[in-house]
Amino acid sequence: ACSYSPLPLRAEFLNLSFAWFIRLFNISLVADGGKILTPHSKPCNYICTREIPNFFSYLSASKNLEYYRIQRGIAEKDCVPKALEIVGLSEVGNKKYKNFSLGMKQRLGLALAIMGSPDVLILDEPTKGVDVGAKSAIYEIMNTLADQGYGIIMISSEMPEILGMSDRVLVMREGKVTKVFNKSEATQEAILEMAMSTKIEPVLVSNAN
Repeated sequence: ACSYSPLPLRAEFLNLSFAWFIRLFNISLVADGGKILTPHSKPCNYICTREIPNFFSYLSASKNLEYYRIQRGIAEKDCVPKALEIVGLSEVGNKKYKNFSLGMKQRLGLALAIMGSPDVLILDEPTKGVDVGAKSAIYEIMNTLADQGYGIIMISSEMPEILGMSDRVLVMREGKVTKVFNKSEATQEAILEMAMSTKIEPVLVSNAN
């Protein structure tokens, strides 16, 4: 199975991640097979990516994406070349996956994630193990997707990545949120302090950056 297919999430995590939405509209969220359901709006599609991408090694990038396009029931055939273009892999679409670098594999994972245009991307360690150049490329893709209206939740253990990419930081310890920082408040010292804290903070997240 593909590591980038939609995965059901616990309702507690969804309520935590979308606390600002809950507070604004006074609603609750439930997980249901890849959708965030609300009483007052259309379903919000999400997709999770795992830390290590997993594709068919003997297939090209294009054929891997085409396989999963058909498996997912995505009608738009042009979503494959469009996704490859967004992540900068158009020129290597016919190259076999086994010959990709780790950074290229991560970018192909992002291409798969955005096929079907989900509303929210949940990225688990999107740059783990890649070199500096590949990280920069992935960050650029993430910023482009955010500018296009995608919601992105990034799970990361790398402090520079957290501070450089996040508009809002939720610090968790043993499955509990200890602090929520806006971008202007988040520092390495403050995040590390709250990562070690036993204090659990009520999640009240404003729309302010």
